[in-house]
Amino acid sequence: MEADIIVEGFKNSLDMHNLIYNRMIGDGDSNVIKRLRLAQPYGPDVIIKKIECSNHILRNYINKLHELSKKKKSSKGESVPGCMRNLLVSRVERLRAAVIKAVKYRKQQNNISYEDSVKLLKKDTVNSPNHVFGEHENCSDYFCTRKNLDMKRVGLWDDIGSIRSSLTYHTESLMFNLNNNAAESYNSILAKFVGGKRVNLCLRGSYELRCNAAVTAYNVGANRLSLFHKQVVKKSPGLFTKRYIKKSMKLSDSRRRRKLFAPSAQRLKPKILAGPDENYGAVEPDFVSHPDFSLSELNDKKILYLNTLKLTKEEIIALEENTKRQHECEDWHRERKKRLTASVFGKICKLRKTTSRAKTIETLLYGTFQGNLSTKYGVEHEEVAKEQLENILSVNIEPSGLFVDSEQFYLAASPDGLIGDDGLVEIKCPSSAKNVSPKEAIENKIIKCCVLKNNELHLKTNDNYYYQIQGALHISRRDYCYFCIWTPKGILFEKILRDDNFWASSMEPQLSSFYMNNMILELIDSRYERGLPIRDGL
Repeated sequence: MEADIIVEGFKNSLDMHNLIYNRMIGDGDSNVIKRLRLAQPYGPDVIIKKIECSNHILRNYINKLHELSKKKKSSKGESVPGCMRNLLVSRVERLRAAVIKAVKYRKQQNNISYEDSVKLLKKDTVNSPNHVFGEHENCSDYFCTRKNLDMKRVGLWDDIGSIRSSLTYHTESLMFNLNNNAAESYNSILAKFVGGKRVNLCLRGSYELRCNAAVTAYNVGANRLSLFHKQVVKKSPGLFTKRYIKKSMKLSDSRRRRKLFAPSAQRLKPKILAGPDENYGAVEPDFVSHPDFSLSELNDKKILYLNTLKLTKEEIIALEENTKRQHECEDWHRERKKRLTASVFGKICKLRKTTSRAKTIETLLYGTFQGNLSTKYGVEHEEVAKEQLENILSVNIEPSGLFVDSEQFYLAASPDGLIGDDGLVEIKCPSSAKNVSPKEAIENKIIKCCVLKNNELHLKTNDNYYYQIQGALHISRRDYCYFCIWTPKGILFEKILRDDNFWASSMEPQLSSFYMNNMILELIDSRYERGLPIRDGL
């Protein structure tokens, strides 16, 4: 129901307020943003960005650190002394304060661009544990100088770094420094007026009336009773009502003062957490049917659409530079949605001629997958793996944006990192192998994409990751890619060279056929949005 209400509000924002809402502040629930991106209330060119509530981001950060402090062994399997766990507990609030201070400092900088501010904020959040635990090597002016390397020795530092990565993933949301406290407070008050959806109040305007009463309660508090009374009977309420109002306002003020000045106390009442309810209500969108375009119209629109994808060499370079923050950039979402990206090349190239393309197109264009525990684990540990690979290779791995092919403009790739002008980096952190080393995971068939030859890593040439890497190398016009597998107990990597023959024979024909004969048809004349089966070619 919540998602339906918000989607309806976005659809009517132009008519009611003459506004386009291109940002939404939300918590960890991704259901609403999925529905909004599927509904496309302002068309496919307006990407609605979700700004994570800063309170939720920091709370999750602190909770994970507290959980880590209770573990007697690190993810590497080494024992963590109690003194270090106690040290972590004592510094948790300072870790949070360091992030808040960095956000405040970067938001006040007016002499640099927004993109540079976000990059510097990310650098500060990455460095915040160093600041708190006294390592000054990469600190800015306001960081301390004392060294503390024991945590690195027992593996606790890598675990802190993994938690830190989940924080830096939301750097731009931290930069906005917004929260949804107002909405949460109003919903809390509304729940008291409507009985928590337990009673049917939809008849005779009862629900709308209670919503309006909740708005008044949110704005003026207990004094609403006096306002209602004066509005209805044109005079002040009686003595007992005034006493009740005065008592309620006094309690509210006391509660506010306790929060501001009283020392924090342990929560005695246990939390009762309930998972999110399944959507209910109108889940099917309203379809506006119109007949399919004729074959000649489709061909004309296909030519026009392909022309919109064309970029000059300078535009390709600028796009890659401007999308280095990847999922945090609107351009990254907008441009990759029109194209095939390297992460799906293997799946498409392996499709049989007799296999329907409709389901694959539906997944690519309308899929609502926002990640699971495995992808979350990969995001949290990617930066740690990247730092270790940098130390082993003695190179600097730069962030990568979206590369667009200079000839086939409908192909794109976003590698995990760049090395100089000739190299790429692709990092995999499989959650299924978090308790073993990469070598043990391969030998025990936990990791099936690779084999070991003379104790060296070799990626199978028929695996989807190999297709992804060859696609990224061809699109970026680079010569080699370091494919890395990382677990808390070790790291293995292979240097893979670009294979133009493999691209020409096993990839390019299949990708071109899929896009030109299938995917582009849905992009220019969507049947899915009209409630009709997606075309399976012409």
